[in-house]
Amino acid sequence: MTSAVAVPRFKRVTIRNPEWGYAVLQMIFEPLYIESLPSNFDILTWHTALSTALKQYLGVFGSAMHIDILHLHGEEATMQFPRAELTGFGAAVNGFVGNVEGKTFGFKTVAVGDLFMGLLGRREEVCVWAD
Repeated sequence: MTSAVAVPRFKRVTIRNPEWGYAVLQMIFEPLYIESLPSNFDILTWHTALSTALKQYLGVFGSAMHIDILHLHGEEATMQFPRAELTGFGAAVNGFVGNVEGKTFGFKTVAVGDLFMGLLGRREEVCVWAD
């Protein structure tokens, strides 16, 4: 007598309307701000710069946008924000030019996506085409 082993069936899951959007931004300075790079890129600095950019472009709605900074790595930050605000967020940070300690700074979008795991592949895409 042979017993049959039940094979688990996989289910397909479709995420139609994700609640959150994710972005990896790089803060860039002109002229370069190398001498004190690690100490100046903390969460408070990022949050202040992002709030300023959002308020300048979107007004009160921009200053009320909920942003979570998930990870900092050098001059890059990975963040989460409401997916419905993706267009306004992108326009605000890409068009922003600020000034701190006599240096002009702005943001470069490294990756944007609906799913957090999608950012990793997009970040590596930049490295492939930059060489």
